[in-house]
Amino acid sequence: MQKKILIPQKVITFKETDRDTWYKELKKDNSFNNDYKIIPSIVPFYNRQKIIEKAKERPNRYFLECCAIKEYSIEFKRGYYTHSIHLLYSNAWLKINDPSKESFQRELFDDFHNKRYFPPEKLQAAQARILKSEYLIQKNVNPKLPDVWLVKDYPHSLFIEVKKIKEGFVPGQKEGLAIIKKYLECDILIARVFSENENQRGLEFEDIDITDEYYEI
Repeated sequence: MQKKILIPQKVITFKETDRDTWYKELKKDNSFNNDYKIIPSIVPFYNRQKIIEKAKERPNRYFLECCAIKEYSIEFKRGYYTHSIHLLYSNAWLKINDPSKESFQRELFDDFHNKRYFPPEKLQAAQARILKSEYLIQKNVNPKLPDVWLVKDYPHSLFIEVKKIKEGFVPGQKEGLAIIKKYLECDILIARVFSENENQRGLEFEDIDITDEYYEI
């Protein structure tokens, strides 16, 4: 009998005063200048600048991701918002291709290919699945990288998929989690992020079952 593969779901609540500060800062020309209360200092420079740039278009979404990074920031060396880059699942991001990229992409690319964080053979195995997995080909699914990567020496990185209270999964998200769990052997969790004012004290979420995706992929 196959062992069940379960991904834990954790609750993160934020203060409305932090969200108010977030919106006020985004209106400034020089947003979050030397202010690391919401975007923690573990977020590398160019990734931080990209978060601020994109948050001006999608402020609430990026606020939730930053809440997740902040929640675990003390435990990790760096924290990236992945900006939906297909670092694990696109040929364009393989080490051998190494194409020219924007500064925030280069920053993330270089850490992904740092052997301190992922042994090259394990990263290559994970990246190869989109080409070799009959499951993915038949379902016509592109695995998605989780929203947040918290960086630590292998195998102690943590990947976080950030969700609102009732937000579901889109095609490719569970497959992305399964590849990370199976081939990179790193920790993953789902963070349910919501306001302290939503009166959800004591709310708990069941673990997410990715058993089928894990064994099929």
